Amino acid sequence: MIFAGQFAALLLGLASSAAVAQGQPEGSAPERPAAPARPLVSTSYVSLGHLGQGLLWAQNGEPSKNGVARTAIVLVHPYASSLGNPLCSGLAERGFIVLCADPPSTNRPFRYSGYDFQAQTISAAIARVRQERGVQTVILAGHGEGGALAAFYQTVAKNGPAVCQGPEKIAPCDGARLSGLLPAAGLALIDPDLGQAFATLSGLDPAIAVESAPTQRYPGLDMYDPRNGFDPGQNAGRYPADFRKAFFNAQAERSARLTGEARKLVSAVAKRERDAFSDDMPLFVAGVLATPIWQVDPRLLMRTKRAHKLLAADGSTPTRMLESISLPTGNPREASSFRTAVAFSARGFLAGHAISTTADYDVTADDVTGVIWQSSTTSAIPNLAGVTDPLLVVANTAHFGVRPAEMILDAATSQDKELVGVEGAMHWLNPCLSCSGGSGRRFGDTSGRALDYIADWLRRRA
Repeated sequence: MIFAGQFAALLLGLASSAAVAQGQPEGSAPERPAAPARPLVSTSYVSLGHLGQGLLWAQNGEPSKNGVARTAIVLVHPYASSLGNPLCSGLAERGFIVLCADPPSTNRPFRYSGYDFQAQTISAAIARVRQERGVQTVILAGHGEGGALAAFYQTVAKNGPAVCQGPEKIAPCDGARLSGLLPAAGLALIDPDLGQAFATLSGLDPAIAVESAPTQRYPGLDMYDPRNGFDPGQNAGRYPADFRKAFFNAQAERSARLTGEARKLVSAVAKRERDAFSDDMPLFVAGVLATPIWQVDPRLLMRTKRAHKLLAADGSTPTRMLESISLPTGNPREASSFRTAVAFSARGFLAGHAISTTADYDVTADDVTGVIWQSSTTSAIPNLAGVTDPLLVVANTAHFGVRPAEMILDAATSQDKELVGVEGAMHWLNPCLSCSGGSGRRFGDTSGRALDYIADWLRRRA
């Protein structure tokens, strides 16, 4: 048994990584006010054999009798380590048993083929946490892209592999990996993404003119060219409608070309062509990790279509339209950086990163249109259509996912479902002190408000 205090160095390192990802100075912890003292929690290492590993978080001493002891949470992400996620310690402090597990693909985001590679890890984690004394209900939680993974897992566990094997899929899932999965009793999705394939499409740079010479660019499609609406001083864009239309058209066309190339490579493997490997082929893609345009132009994907409950900084819970106050994160150096390139495998690209679009592909202030969500097994929207279990979706208003969170909520067929926004919270639940617009406004303990609400939601469904 290892006590949480002994993980301070680990958590500080994770906080530093989160800070860098959110534009904070490297080495600084996320902007977080002092939180009230919480009960001590302890952690124990859990081996899932060849399926991964995890940390089991629990409050020290006897668990309370108010329904918390009967509920456990499993948190898994397809490639980012969950071991130090603030949800682990935060929910354990509130009396829950939490198993935060890492599949073998952790820290290898482009070395696995779709979400079916993590499914057995989740099932093993659910089986392991059910062994804890008193546990009767297991909720599957997902943070960021972990939310899309959780949606995939739950629909397959409840409905079988056929739901991800239809002819509409670019790469049907591997049914042999998906048998005998243990379903969770509900889902809690925190600042969820729409899925791996849509993330790849969103980060694809359409200005690259020649795949083999990625520094040759179309100036009229470059979102970092000031002539197209980019402000270098603010690292922000304000793109006119005609540029956005050309940008999204070219992005869709490049995605389709890459999908076609990956299919040719896989076909060469299947035909045992002389120049092909026996199992897979490499596919090098430059400019695939660029910042999505909707994270550079803050007017895009910035609000919901309907009103939802907001956990406000003053402690109130008004029902209102949720609006993102996230700061733009443009980085012109991406246009010529090798760091935006990925060496995929052809099979891996098709299974995890390819998605189809239609002629009306677009991203607006409150919607994404023209994406054929059913074409990718990683898409949260069609996967949630097969989920009828209780669903909580949390949107952090100082991040970029308020409208995607609403899209995810609307896709689910659950009768018991809810979307709640956390005012001023960034992706890791910490408050955005830079989002005050110079007024000195602060958002208080965003993490505490979010975790308290999640805990209350879990207790009411114990």
